[in-house]
Amino acid sequence: MNILFFLTPKSEVEFVYNDDTISSVMEILEKSTYTAIPVISRTGQYRGSVSEGDILWAVKNDYNFDETGFSKVHLSKITKKIKYSPVKVDEKVDNMIDRVINQNFVPVIDDDEVFIGIVKRKDVLQYYIGQAKKEV
Repeated sequence: MNILFFLTPKSEVEFVYNDDTISSVMEILEKSTYTAIPVISRTGQYRGSVSEGDILWAVKNDYNFDETGFSKVHLSKITKKIKYSPVKVDEKVDNMIDRVINQNFVPVIDDDEVFIGIVKRKDVLQYYIGQAKKEV
């Protein structure tokens, strides 16, 4: 089975750019209701993911300022506590399973490390539960 079977394409994924400000990232997180989203460069390369907790702890520990300061600090300055490791689009699904167990989503990149979408834990679980039900 191919990873593309589970792929949610980039066009359907909420993501932010690594040079976005904290303020804009907070707005996107609030509107989407996700707790973590992928971070890409302006040229499309996957740069990691950012969570609500990453922003919270950066504000508390690294940036002692009020809300107006959020529009001055870029996301690339935030240290991420959890690394959402990507998979290459041509990897086998078996190589992705360990990541999907430990991550809400697995970023998918091409050979140039360009972000092309995500695989959601929910979609993988639904597939395997469906397969298990067929066997019963």
